[in-house]
Amino acid sequence: MADVRIESTQIGKISCLIFSWEFQEPAPLIIFVHGYESDKRQGIPMGYELAKRGFICVSIDTILRGDRVDQEFDLAAGPAFQSVYPKETGLDSFFTMFKMIRQTGLDIQSLIDYFRDDPRVDVDKVGLVGYSMGGYAAFHAVKAVPELKASVSIAGNPYFKQRWQDVVLECSTYPEWDDKLKKVERETAQRSAFIQDIDPYPIWVDDFLVPLLMICGDLDTVSPKKYLLDLYQQIREAHQPGSEYLKLSVFDGIGHQLTLAMAEETADWLAKVFKMAD
Repeated sequence: MADVRIESTQIGKISCLIFSWEFQEPAPLIIFVHGYESDKRQGIPMGYELAKRGFICVSIDTILRGDRVDQEFDLAAGPAFQSVYPKETGLDSFFTMFKMIRQTGLDIQSLIDYFRDDPRVDVDKVGLVGYSMGGYAAFHAVKAVPELKASVSIAGNPYFKQRWQDVVLECSTYPEWDDKLKKVERETAQRSAFIQDIDPYPIWVDDFLVPLLMICGDLDTVSPKKYLLDLYQQIREAHQPGSEYLKLSVFDGIGHQLTLAMAEETADWLAKVFKMAD
């Protein structure tokens, strides 16, 4: 097999790494979205595994990360909000993550539009892989970007509204934060409404949009597997998809991590999905 090529480039406002190899026909495109505290470099192991299997992989910097640290949100990503919570709660950062996810959906659409003119890419075969924050985005973007034909969420969460409410409730149990949270209940309600508006969970349950692989660590406390188990059960009961369309993999003894074994399983599963779609 030819060597994997890694290209660092800028597509519009989006800085990214492109992983590819020499081939004769247009290849499926896989977009990778990193975690909240990381950047496009987190996608290097995933990009390598995907390129080895014949994909073109684009690992992007999300807004506020990597080479995009100083960029401002698009207006379509949602209204601006002031920081109102005690810093120790992490709630302002958590809400910012949801705005970043909304922006990522817009960015993915821009990337797909760009690659329509790239002879290396088959834009009828586009998938998305995300880790942590990117795993959240893997659920949301399929709702926002109809061109996506497969999705892989690693250490993500499909139930935005419930996760937000659970974290707010947990913070309210701390006596030193409770009074401060009560004073900003109106602002919390506004944020909750925004998160509910982009929550992909109902769409997945009702429509089961595309083939879906969910991966998590058994010991993950950041994105607990309970949310994925709930979605997995509801999709199976409502749609009865085969294992090639819906898969949940729980890695024993693993916490909130993106491991090489997860990258390998992701690449193998996507190869089967897109061969199946031929």
